[in-house]
Amino acid sequence: MHSVEDTTASTLDTLPDLPGRNKASIALVLAVQTLNSFNDNFVKMLFISLASAVAMGTKLGDEMQVYLGLVFSLPYILFAPLAGFLSDRYSKRSVVIWMQVAQVLVFGTFAAVLTFKDPFWTLLLSLLAFFLLATEAALFSPAKMGIMKELAGSRRLGMVSGWVQMTMMAGILSGMWAGGTVFGRMLENHSTAWQAAQALVWVVAGAALLQTVGALGVQRTPVHPEVTFRRAMLWEHFDHMRLLFRDRPVRLAAIGISFFWFISNSMLTILVTMANEAFPADSASASELRSMMAASLGVGIVLGSLFSSWICKRRIELGMVPLAGLGLAGSLLWTGLLPVTSHWLYASLILLGFTGGCFMNPLYAYVQDRAVPSERARILSGVNLMDCLAGVVAMAVVWLYLQFHLRSSNQVLTLVLPCLGASLFILKLLPQQLVRFTLTGFLRSLYKVRAITPENLPRTGGVLLLPNHVSYMDALLLSVACERPVRFVIWDTLYHVRWMNGFLRIFNTVPISSTRAKDAIRTVSEALKEGQVICLFPEGQITRCGPMNELRKGFELMARQAKVPVMPVYLDGLWGSIFSFEGGDILNHLPRPVRHPVSVHFGKPIAAAEAKSSLVREAMHTLGSEAFLNRKQFHGVYHPEALANKMRIAHVELISASDTLLVLSGEDSGIARAVSMLPSVTVVHSKAGAVESKSEDHKVIAIGNATQLAELASWAEWKRLGKFALCWQDEAPVSLPQLGTPVLRGWWHESTGILLSTEFPNPPMPKGDEDTQHGIRAGSLGRLLPGIAYHQEATGLRLSGLTPGIEESVLLEGGVLDDIGFVIQQPKA
Repeated sequence: MHSVEDTTASTLDTLPDLPGRNKASIALVLAVQTLNSFNDNFVKMLFISLASAVAMGTKLGDEMQVYLGLVFSLPYILFAPLAGFLSDRYSKRSVVIWMQVAQVLVFGTFAAVLTFKDPFWTLLLSLLAFFLLATEAALFSPAKMGIMKELAGSRRLGMVSGWVQMTMMAGILSGMWAGGTVFGRMLENHSTAWQAAQALVWVVAGAALLQTVGALGVQRTPVHPEVTFRRAMLWEHFDHMRLLFRDRPVRLAAIGISFFWFISNSMLTILVTMANEAFPADSASASELRSMMAASLGVGIVLGSLFSSWICKRRIELGMVPLAGLGLAGSLLWTGLLPVTSHWLYASLILLGFTGGCFMNPLYAYVQDRAVPSERARILSGVNLMDCLAGVVAMAVVWLYLQFHLRSSNQVLTLVLPCLGASLFILKLLPQQLVRFTLTGFLRSLYKVRAITPENLPRTGGVLLLPNHVSYMDALLLSVACERPVRFVIWDTLYHVRWMNGFLRIFNTVPISSTRAKDAIRTVSEALKEGQVICLFPEGQITRCGPMNELRKGFELMARQAKVPVMPVYLDGLWGSIFSFEGGDILNHLPRPVRHPVSVHFGKPIAAAEAKSSLVREAMHTLGSEAFLNRKQFHGVYHPEALANKMRIAHVELISASDTLLVLSGEDSGIARAVSMLPSVTVVHSKAGAVESKSEDHKVIAIGNATQLAELASWAEWKRLGKFALCWQDEAPVSLPQLGTPVLRGWWHESTGILLSTEFPNPPMPKGDEDTQHGIRAGSLGRLLPGIAYHQEATGLRLSGLTPGIEESVLLEGGVLDDIGFVIQQPKA
């Protein structure tokens, strides 16, 4: 049975932006939970300082931080099933409101307890009040985490989860900072400890009233009446653990989250010991130092959560976790080796918090996203239960440290080895995600990758991606842009190359044989049936001439056998990079500027039964046209025709930097304006100018109509300098054998001033592949240029998307586009 939540989440994922009501509700939930966490921890730090001030030298006063840690953990253990049930059964918005009201009532209890002013009984009763406060937090936790999936959907959950963790930790640690600091300042102003504590409790009670009002503004969320209460639910703690542990990836992620909270709880408690070693425990200086160290840790966690939220804004990046774990180990080592009075201690705590935020956030997001919607709140409650058990273990460990009078620096150092071991274990579990994350970061430093309409990719189920193939970086950049993990099809000859095999195995590539077509089709179909995203480059090779090559038709059978859709994809901006074959070979020209823009356009899925190579090629050209028309070079250009021609000519292997262009059609012609914009190319308009050779490999390319080109036969220098001639202005076949050089045809559309197609020299190919890519075909008007959309009609070939300023389309009557991409005008009957 599908819940309303399930439908809403999937609908939100298809929207380019969240509705304003959802955005406002997310902001309100974040504000409410921030104030809630602030109040809890303000009061917690307040009572630690109060205990040091009124009960110094007693067990209760000296170890209050440990007892509070244990008391805060107990409700998560006792009431975790009830917390999960409330959020699964009732509207999570309602639970959020109820818990804010409960916090107000608990603070009233604190105020009443403080009126006793007895060191022993007041502190003991305060521990009972803290138990009630922790119970409110335990019931609130799964509701605030689960409501984010209903408000944001799956696609944005990684980013929103980062905001949740960031604001929660900001509330926790700013509350700890404010509680100790404000209490210390009031003591310095000659207030008694009892007066200061009572006044501050009333202040946070007022803040709790404010957050209750904020909770009322959150939009309504669905209820799940099918979830019913059972008495056994009150003690079936391990049922949530069973749900959590049923799925191994979720189980391991939850263990990782609990490990973070073990480190976090341990460090927050050890900070109290650090402050007590630096100053007398009952002094205002000790109270303020505790607050400053907590604030430093909090700033780091906020920054780490912000950073990880930005990294995870399109997908959850688990590869960040092992790196962050190693950072945790290193920052713990640095913190433990520093003197307590060192100013570098604050920097080490900021780094510790930063790596902790990066460690925790992706794991939280992963658990939320992978959990079944009807079980999500109970699974999150189970995560909270594990976190609480980790907190209990942390308090027990710190209590032992205190019994053995271990210095705070040594306490920190004991956490280094467990953290290092956990990081190495995660590294072993997630090698693919780590390599992917590292490569993604490296690639994003070189390319500014934009995913266009990524929402077209189905959220679940198998899909076959069919992108154009321009460079050796295509697969990696597509992997960066795609929100789902992608497996790439690769020839088995490459897969079994020894130095490449380990890397390809990490990425779980799909090896297929180039000689056993049936086996290849079956291998890919089986992977698609398993619900995976498979990427196959249908050209089967990288273009060495610029335009798209012929699409091989094997993908049609793969999609039909697996009964999954295919998705055309177009990569724009990679021709001319050092990893493309512009100029005849890779790595033979200077790299483009860092952060060069690359766009990856995801087309609409095509059903398997309709996925013919002709339809896919047409869809890829349409995406290419959309990419071309949206290039930033067109912004602010008044007459874009010449620029469009220049960029399209530059996208084919036609003219090199050492060539001289002899334009015979006049300086004011559209052709002259187009080629004059080509970089590093000399353009002349007279035979005399063409004779001035710049170098030994200097050659002349003549551009004109058949009549103009025929006159070159009487020019003696043409035989020495002529490379080939370009005839773009004659629809009729051109034969000029007297020139002694090839005459390459094209299609210059006079009324729009756009070059639509052209022939170009066949590109140099490796041995054995000489006949696989062509730039010349007898009787054609050349290859259709990149960035032009086409549609085959009964009367001819219709071209569109010519420039941003031209809405009209062009029809070549009797025209067809062959499988390679040559424009052919069939003779009229």
